[in-house]
Formats: sequence, C-alpha cells, structure tokens
Amino acid sequence: MVNPELLSKINERRVLEFFQRSGPSSRAGIARGCALSAPTAAKAVATLIRQGMLEECGIANSAFGRPGRLFQLAAQTANVLGVVVDAGACWVGSAKIDGEIFKDNECIFPTPTTYAELLDLIEAHVAFLSNTAKSSYGADQLGNAPSQKRVYRGPQVSKISARYKGVGITVPGLLHSRQGKTLMSPNLGVRRGSRKPRG
Repeated sequence: MVNPELLSKINERRVLEFFQRSGPSSRAGIARGCALSAPTAAKAVATLIRQGMLEECGIANSAFGRPGRLFQLAAQTANVLGVVVDAGACWVGSAKIDGEIFKDNECIFPTPTTYAELLDLIEAHVAFLSNTAKSSYGADQLGNAPSQKRVYRGPQVSKISARYKGVGITVPGLLHSRQGKTLMSPNLGVRRGSRKPRG
C-alpha cells in the first residue's frame, strides 16, 4: 500500500524539479508539466508555499476564463549553502534553490592540515554566511568573515538562518552514501575514514 505522506513528498519534489526546469508557472501549467491532477498539483503548491519554497510572482496571461496566479521558486525565503572541500582550498557560498550562486556571499580559505580544524572552519563560515546575508538580492560585505587561522566554538557559531533549506558538501574521493562518510580522499589525507595531518 502506498504511503500517502510519501506520495505527497514525491509530488512536491516533482513540482520543484518542474520549476527548476521551466521557471515560473501557474497551477494549471504545473499540473500539465508534472502530469498531476489539478487538486494534487494545487495541494503540492500550497505545501511548498507554506514551507517557503515557492512564492507568487504575478498573473498568468489567459485567453479564456479568469487569469491564474504565477508561482516561482522562492528567492527571499529559500536559499541553500554549498561547501567545496579540495586539497588546497575550500569554498563556502550560498545560492538560490534554482542553483544561481550569490557572488557577493562566498568565502575561500586554505584547506587546514587537521580534520578537526577543517570541520570547525566549515561550521564557522557556514554560520557566518547564513547569518550575515541581508537577503537574496544583497549581502553584507564579508570583511569580518572568519579567518582561516581562527576557530569558532560554542555560542559564537549560531544556528543556520531558517531561510537556508540545506547544506551541500562535495569532497574529492570515495563516499559511503549510506553512512555519510568519506572513505578515501588521498588529496585530503583521508584514508579509511580518518584524516591524518599533512606535511
């Protein structure tokens, strides 16, 4: 038997993927583009609006009947954070959920020599970026961003702003997807899930 909650999540994902491919659309356009019934599409849209993932952006042109409302992926209420860990340098930045990166809201720092310091710096930069960005259309200057030589702990690292819906991390090497662990990344000194200092 199909789990109704799971089915709703699948439909919501389909709607989000439709917006990523097609851009703004009306409920009728969403239903056609996702091959969903009108009530199912409307339910998915309502849920995604409640979650801050979609927003209204105008009125759809219609030759017949009452014009429908247009919706788009949220720009003000939903962003994502990305972390790229490489052998020589790390990048932390933010983007809209359609993938557009905010060029004025990113940090680059040398990859530390210890795993603990790497985690601390990623945490510090993620917290800094998520709590200093004014909005999707403009961010504070990053002149006070955490230095690669400073490590922030405890209350100084605040929780991620509710606007951010997730953090994606890329690490070169072999990943155990079920355990969520990097098994091997020679360039980072990671072998069998543990990191040894370089140099």
